[in-house]
Amino acid sequence: MQVSLTQMISDAKNSIIGFKKILWLLGRHAFWAIIVLVVLEVAFGAFLFYNNAYLALQNKPEIDISNFKFKEHVYKSILNQWEIRQQQLDEFIQEDYISPF
Repeated sequence: MQVSLTQMISDAKNSIIGFKKILWLLGRHAFWAIIVLVVLEVAFGAFLFYNNAYLALQNKPEIDISNFKFKEHVYKSILNQWEIRQQQLDEFIQEDYISPF
């Protein structure tokens, strides 16, 4: 079924007129519209908080620590690298440079 161009234009005009009526209704009753929007926003915020914060705290996952192992050699190599960097920084700070001015 094909819709003619005039029918599409008529439908668009009717939808624009309906939208304008809704906007005028909201404008006339702005206080109540704002109250309704604030209540909806608070309800949506409560819903998000419940789903993302409250339920996450209630359902804490259990962590299996049997697979974790402290690797002493990795720890010592990191400490060694830090010590080397600290020595290089100290050497850089201690050098006296000639002022170019």
